[in-house]
Amino acid sequence: MGWVGVFRHAGVLACFQWFWGCFVFWVCVLALVGVSLSFAAQRGWFSSVGVDGPAGVVVV
Repeated sequence: MGWVGVFRHAGVLACFQWFWGCFVFWVCVLALVGVSLSFAAQRGWFSSVGVDGPAGVVVV
């Protein structure tokens, strides 16, 4: 096997860990955004502020 095989294996593990870390990070970010938006909608923050959303989009 030698050193080349060890480095190749370590590179694959590092790439996999980096990809998994990014995936978990974005899942957490999207979950936090969704929860905060649902809380804001429940409390009526959007209607009280008067936000109509992007051009032409009606926020109920």
